Amino acid sequence: MPNNNTNDQIVNNFNFFFVNCALSTPYTINNMDTNIDYAECNSFVVHDVTEHEISTVINSLNENKSVGFDKISATILKLLFKYKPDIIVNLINMSFNESVFPEGLKLAIVTPIYKAGDINYLGNYRPISVLPIFSKVIEIAMKNRLYSFLTKYKFFSENQFGFIKGKGTEDALLKFTTLIYESLNNNLKTIAIFIDISKAFDSVNHNILLRKLYLAGIRGNQHDWFKSYLSNRKQIVRLNNFESDSLIIKKGVPQGSILGPLLFIIFINDLCNLPLFGKIITYADDTVLIYSGKTKILLNEMIKSDLDKIKNWFLANDLVINSDKTKYINFNLMPDHANDLVIKYHILCQETDSNCNCPLISKVENIKYLGLFVDQSFKWNYHVKKVNDKLRFFIYAFYHLKKFLSSSFLKQIYFSWVQSIIQYGILSWGGDYFNNIKPLLNTQKRLIKIITFKTEISENLFLNARKLYIYNILIYLYKNRSVCKIKEPVSYSLRNKFIYEIPKLNREIFRKSFAYLAPKIYNSLPENIQNSVNITTFKRELKMYIIFSDEESMIKSEIF
Repeated sequence: MPNNNTNDQIVNNFNFFFVNCALSTPYTINNMDTNIDYAECNSFVVHDVTEHEISTVINSLNENKSVGFDKISATILKLLFKYKPDIIVNLINMSFNESVFPEGLKLAIVTPIYKAGDINYLGNYRPISVLPIFSKVIEIAMKNRLYSFLTKYKFFSENQFGFIKGKGTEDALLKFTTLIYESLNNNLKTIAIFIDISKAFDSVNHNILLRKLYLAGIRGNQHDWFKSYLSNRKQIVRLNNFESDSLIIKKGVPQGSILGPLLFIIFINDLCNLPLFGKIITYADDTVLIYSGKTKILLNEMIKSDLDKIKNWFLANDLVINSDKTKYINFNLMPDHANDLVIKYHILCQETDSNCNCPLISKVENIKYLGLFVDQSFKWNYHVKKVNDKLRFFIYAFYHLKKFLSSSFLKQIYFSWVQSIIQYGILSWGGDYFNNIKPLLNTQKRLIKIITFKTEISENLFLNARKLYIYNILIYLYKNRSVCKIKEPVSYSLRNKFIYEIPKLNREIFRKSFAYLAPKIYNSLPENIQNSVNITTFKRELKMYIIFSDEESMIKSEIF
């Protein structure tokens, strides 16, 4: 973006860059390995929408969202539906029955948002895309049908966590940390490779996606509808009241759309089902591979074999791994460079030749994964420090806010803003040793005193980070019984009580893990809490129990 460019040139440069930023593989493989069994797939059938269904969808729309090129807001759409609901219902059913997504709803308005770095480099801007509000209504109706169909027939891999109901970053992080803790507890050499996919959402090949939809059971008229939905989509860039020319988007799932994330996880689902030696975890385009083995040689062989399969998958699916940003961590309680590996991603050669010029996957001592800072010794000091730094900012903010706001209002801000920061990923890092968590506990205590005006009775209503950890792991275990092994047999008199096996503690680091602490603490709960008939009762009884329990006698949890 040279300084002498006109505003018209700038917006057109932006648009050209955003439309063409997707990368393609240097060469392709003709036979795509989909890992989808065509014979077992059922056929997807789309039923007509009803007035009640669309009413629910439209009423859920946020009226504060930006409008698309047609200037129709959620408020206007709600008014139209109120007086002429049949028009909207008939238009949606016509779209489904005739397998056509309206051309007028395919134009996106893109606003470039500066991130960081050189302000004149187009790659340092994030495109924020806005589509017409009515397109979202049609997409929600289709998404609900497609998602129900795919979940009914168990399409999604158990290793897939992004954009799936009942799963989230907390689940992905817990699985990741559990695998690492268990491997270290079993005295195995442990390595994790964090794969970075270049422009993943923007690089989805439409032909390959449509083929995968067909194999997943979306055929006939339904398949034609998705073909219409993906084809001939356009975008313009708007900046400082200047608009670019429109360009056709040839690759990628539509940004700012409702269906885009679902289509992406359909596209990447068979990557999660590859027959690999390592354990794979994906959250949208964040992918990690975890390896455990007794020897360095064994690890090296497994990784070489898996990277070759992964390379073939990426080539077949027209996606590119960013080898510069793909990293690996060699987990060890003590620094041990003797166990470091030379890991190459053989993208430039067909043979696994150690003397080739293929890119190396660099080793790092720490990395940010799904918002958690993970280091090679699997300690959480740095992550706790980052959380504590965020909390320290609030001390200054709340000190001034309390002059103008009531204590009850400050509490609302605390629970919605501060506590959400503390709780993020706490299932994975909250079991760390007390001395490591102590700075965070002190900062949290200072905040609570400011909010409650230093009244001890009010302070008891808050859970500190340590008690929040206990509360969250027990709630998670109550909702997900199968994550820990239940002892058999259980006495008939304890109809609702679950007694869990506590895994063997081989190494001290395992004492900090969910897999060890959750069953240990749960088994020590009073029977009236364990026998809670539903989650609401369990939460209420558990919270009161934790609030009024002192940390020293608390369940002998060994984490205070």
